Amino acid sequence: MKTGRPRIPIVLSTEDQRQLNAIVNSRSLPHGLITRAKIILMAAEGETNRIIAERVSLSPQMVCK
Repeated sequence: MKTGRPRIPIVLSTEDQRQLNAIVNSRSLPHGLITRAKIILMAAEGETNRIIAERVSLSPQMVCK
């Protein structure tokens, strides 16, 4: 049985996805912005917060924010 709040699915438009991918692939933007873009893309793909946290080396609480 799952606990906690139900997750709201993230639906990205094609344009949003393109912009987030451009941010992720940037070499000049701040690391924090790139990390947030990665989190959003992974969440839109349906990954759990725990898996996302492991991949970006953050706590699940930080990913939830």
